[in-house]
Amino acid sequence: MAIDDDLELFHRWAGGDVAAGQTLVLRYYDPVYFFFVSKLADHIAVELTQDTFETVCKKAASLQIHASFASYLFGIARWKLVAHFRGQGRQGFDPLSESFPDPAPEASITAMLDRRHGESTLVQALRQLPLDDQILIEMRIYEALRLREIAEILGVTKERVAARLAVAKRRLLRAAEGLAAGNETVTTLSSYMKGVRAELARKFEEVGHGRER
Repeated sequence: MAIDDDLELFHRWAGGDVAAGQTLVLRYYDPVYFFFVSKLADHIAVELTQDTFETVCKKAASLQIHASFASYLFGIARWKLVAHFRGQGRQGFDPLSESFPDPAPEASITAMLDRRHGESTLVQALRQLPLDDQILIEMRIYEALRLREIAEILGVTKERVAARLAVAKRRLLRAAEGLAAGNETVTTLSSYMKGVRAELARKFEEVGHGRER
């Protein structure tokens, strides 16, 4: 996802260039929204997406970005997500070891897509993993971020990310086997999730959904 001029745009934004900030928001609104909506009901995903960008906007002048704008942005999104779960009666929620309940069936991505994707069991397997395992897999395979970018999101070393990613993939395949999706692979998950994102983008574009909210 990293784009060469992200940091240039960010520094201009921090210096008061509103148009540069708007360009970054338009560039990253959909990825951040999909990060949330794959785990939460749509209206909550919208709220947390807007909250994420508001936080970046307020702190633009003082932010220290070490890997990329994308990694800093998703790092904020991760903490918004963790805070959301802790605010829902799960104060001790630990993203390293805990997953979270699925959203109401009528609000899930599968329902939104009219259940046309046969690979949904693999996504169910992904959602059984601890939150940070899910984020590791999504950021590396789905968003194609580099290890050092993911390290910034999670606040760990690049070497630690590599080790945890290998463990997360093994956990995913074991969970898939338990859901009778053992013939699926992480590559299948990547293809499926990219298809979901593209279809949601088309679906929401038709009804004025997404970044225009």
